[in-house]
Amino acid sequence: MKKIILLISIFISQVSMLIAQSDNTDLPSSEINIVARYNTKNKNAELRFVPQLNVILKEALKYGFIIERAELDLNKFKDDEVTNAKEERIQYKQIGTTKPYNDMQWASALKTANPDLIKKLQLAKDFYDQRNNKEGTNFNIDNGIYELKQAKSREEFELFILVFNALQNKEVAIALGFDFVDSTAFVGKDYLYRAVLAKNTSIYLVKSNPFLLRTGEAIKSTKTEVAVKENDKSLGFLWDQPDMVTGVLAERKSKNQDWKALSTVPEISLMGGTRNGYFDSGLINGIEYSYRFYGFTPFGEKVLFAEGKGTPKDLTPPKAPLFISAKHTKPKEITIKWDADLLEKDFLGFIVARGIENNGNFKVIGDKLIAKDIREFKDTTFSLDETNYYVIQAIDTSGNISSTIPAFVTLIDSIPPKPPIIINANIDSSGIVTIEIELNKEKDLLGYRMFKVNDLTHEWSFREDAFINPDSSAKEFKLIYKDTITLNSLTPYIYYSYMALDLNMNQSELSEFIKLARPDTIPPTTPVFNAILVGKDYVDLTFALSQSPDVFSHILYRSESPTGEWMKVIETRETGIFYSHKDSALISGKMYYYSAQAKDKSGLLSKYAYPMQAKPYDDGMLPFVKDLVIKEIDNKKLLTWNYELKNDNIFYVIYSKDSKDNFIEITRTKSLNFDVSGRKENHYAVKVFSTNPKKQSKLSEFISVPD
Repeated sequence: MKKIILLISIFISQVSMLIAQSDNTDLPSSEINIVARYNTKNKNAELRFVPQLNVILKEALKYGFIIERAELDLNKFKDDEVTNAKEERIQYKQIGTTKPYNDMQWASALKTANPDLIKKLQLAKDFYDQRNNKEGTNFNIDNGIYELKQAKSREEFELFILVFNALQNKEVAIALGFDFVDSTAFVGKDYLYRAVLAKNTSIYLVKSNPFLLRTGEAIKSTKTEVAVKENDKSLGFLWDQPDMVTGVLAERKSKNQDWKALSTVPEISLMGGTRNGYFDSGLINGIEYSYRFYGFTPFGEKVLFAEGKGTPKDLTPPKAPLFISAKHTKPKEITIKWDADLLEKDFLGFIVARGIENNGNFKVIGDKLIAKDIREFKDTTFSLDETNYYVIQAIDTSGNISSTIPAFVTLIDSIPPKPPIIINANIDSSGIVTIEIELNKEKDLLGYRMFKVNDLTHEWSFREDAFINPDSSAKEFKLIYKDTITLNSLTPYIYYSYMALDLNMNQSELSEFIKLARPDTIPPTTPVFNAILVGKDYVDLTFALSQSPDVFSHILYRSESPTGEWMKVIETRETGIFYSHKDSALISGKMYYYSAQAKDKSGLLSKYAYPMQAKPYDDGMLPFVKDLVIKEIDNKKLLTWNYELKNDNIFYVIYSKDSKDNFIEITRTKSLNFDVSGRKENHYAVKVFSTNPKKQSKLSEFISVPD
């Protein structure tokens, strides 16, 4: 924060931090702030310093300050180390002390001072005389905290006045011990100054904020940029407060007036921060004013820190006209009438503006301003396809405009809109109808009217109106409609049609109707099995088809247990009375279960047909062996084969032939091979047997042993 603001705004931004804790103690802390400058004329450094709190100030008024200085080589320090003034790296030395005047010095100063300075010295002495008063106040228990706050505010304000008085007047600063001159400072040096209490008897941990003074630096300009806001009979100025400057004294000048001081006492911003401003009222519009703004440095010097110019403007619009009427008087003419009260001296004329919405973008009609004495206007440029809203506006010489509320004109219109177009429609299974229509292109469209009928030979019945509010800017037309119908009806279809209406209630023809089929909720009748024939590995089934008129297909199911899952065998669209299907590739002797369903065009399924069971019969014959060959493997000749049935009841008998072609049983085995190496037989066949004597296969063909 800038040093001047630290000094002047003590009670604004910091005095409330009464219980701020230090880094290494539980005591509340306070600060002593200091600023310095180098006087090249006198070749010395001037210092001003003040405590942060009233209680610390009273300690200083009793015992005074110790002034310390450290000479720096900034090449050895980082910026944060200089700012924080770390003790281990910066060595301070005492260069002097200050004390307030004693009673004799106060009396001498008051005796020799001029009348204006006497007032300021007396104000400082009054505060000095209270240095031994105890802190605190008596307050009524009923008022409680409020009285404490009031007392605290008074103390803070007194402190503020004292500090500002001392910083504005060197004599007051010296009298209070807030001023010190370092005659040992040289040009081109960097010094770090701080002020320390000569004695601290309070409970506060008092910190000394150091100030870095570079005596070789040129003094920076205090001039700052000013922003101006031109108002009605007033001007506002805003600027960034320059460093080392506080307070505002303003001067004003106009074309017909020389510079005039607007205040004799500096205005101080009590809001803190780095922004400040000035407001001047009671001015004359249209005249340019020039301003100069002065402030005070911490050393009591008045400096010009900003200049600005501005011209107040007339921002008051004329009284709004009174709208009388706006009517469509001829096919291509609208007549607008209005009235107006006593007109202001700077009144210029009237404007008529038209828009398509009541709060939309109004465009001026005509290329000339309407004279003061005119109260009627005829518009021949309006559109029959759009809505027309009008406003009458009054304008003065400064360009300020007042306006009537918008007025809507109902056009004489006998042209109806085009019939609507239905683009989509459907009915769900619960009877909810959804219909979407296409938005008409007419600009004066009001909305739609929905009709429906159960039979085209009947009269159309009104179902719903969906109109917009013509006076609303939100023109969202309803294009999707919902309706609920009964599903149980003698009429299988329902029909819908729409009518469009414009703002003049002209009705279109009915749209082309949409025909919707009512959802089917009745499933078809159940098919019935008529006959079942079984074979060795198949079942031949015949069932009577469902005779429902909307039947679409029939599904035949099979299961391998009475309670098992039904597997679809076939789905057929066969029509007629009966349908037959041969279910092949079944296992002989295994029981199978069958059922069927009918499905209609809506996907509804009938109940399952009463289940039927069937078992392909077993004729006792086992299948042949397959892939019978003689192979040479590992110098052995092996007779090998494959067999599709795998169970412990199966075994194989190997046969050969003698010279008379008689069958000779060679051996029995459960293996799928037999070693014929070194045997005298040249022809072999295999027959399959079961432990059930009734089950056996036929003898396979004989194969010969290769040479």
